[in-house]
Amino acid sequence: MSQFFELLSYRRILVITTTTVALIVLWSLYSDSGVTGTHTSNNSTKPPVEYNIQVKDSRGQKIEDELLYTGVTEASKIVKIQAEVDGKISKILARQGASVKAGDVIVNIESGNSGVLLQKAASALEQTKVKYDAALALYNRGLSSKLAMISAKTALKDAEAELKHRRLEYDKYFVKAPFDGIIDAIEVEEGDYVSTFNPSSSSIVSSILVLDPMKVVVEVPEHAVQKVRGIKTATVTLSNGDVIEGNIEFLSSIADEKVRSFMMEIKINNKGQVLSGQTVDVSISAGTVLAHCIPRSVLVLSNTGELAVKTIDADNTVVVKPTTIIKETNDCVFVTDLLEEEKVIVMGQGSVLHGEKILKYGSQQ
Repeated sequence: MSQFFELLSYRRILVITTTTVALIVLWSLYSDSGVTGTHTSNNSTKPPVEYNIQVKDSRGQKIEDELLYTGVTEASKIVKIQAEVDGKISKILARQGASVKAGDVIVNIESGNSGVLLQKAASALEQTKVKYDAALALYNRGLSSKLAMISAKTALKDAEAELKHRRLEYDKYFVKAPFDGIIDAIEVEEGDYVSTFNPSSSSIVSSILVLDPMKVVVEVPEHAVQKVRGIKTATVTLSNGDVIEGNIEFLSSIADEKVRSFMMEIKINNKGQVLSGQTVDVSISAGTVLAHCIPRSVLVLSNTGELAVKTIDADNTVVVKPTTIIKETNDCVFVTDLLEEEKVIVMGQGSVLHGEKILKYGSQQ
């Protein structure tokens, strides 16, 4: 039994030793990797070394700083249409998805005696007008007093006001679209009762979308907010390739708590080809910027996880410089945050560390 435990102990020691050696090897490989970027200042004291690396003289050029985002289309307005009177739905004249013009009737509500009251008001106005005309004629001929004429005129105005009131009340039984749009939903059925006072009975009969103009919502990352602030226009590309110029209407001043981005709204003209909820590409021109065209293979990661390139300065010292990609082509990527002229390491950058002096290197055109 003691031999068993001795064997078990030996195996444990062997496993621990093997694991420790493996970790040391991995740490050594990681620390010497060219992808780790900037090293400590102790590297700067290393003597010049000779590596098989290639360096390219790169000159920056002024290019358009084009910010590219993905956006989602939304209706510029969504309005719930409510009944203004109580009653039973007698007829539905619009259907879901249909286009409506301002003033089009969506549903009818049983008007009760409202129509009768309107007719009485119209008849009363006609009678009052006849009486006023007679009173005015008598007054003009000197056969009636001014007081009688004024009284008849007042009665006429009262009758006109009553007719207007009854007409407005009667029109409420015909629920109409307040503006041009698309019927998103019909919330009632024929025979339903709508109430403006009873909490248990909704007064909403329909909802209407405004798709022209259309709203495009974009989330702008916090590092780009200052670039886009003050810019008025944007280019929107639809999934079918159509391009529409839009106006930037709004940029939030409060970042989203989760993703730390800022909401932007762009208005575009829409003649029926864009639906709400579509994904679109958005391009915003932020002026010009100095950028270098370099192969994607040149890019490395700094020790802080930033995208970077390795360059050689005037003292033949390796410098890791964080950079930002602003444009990509089939041949290269355009990066910023570099000097106008740089010696960029394009081959063997994984072999050298930040701060090392390079004894000899090759040049690549």
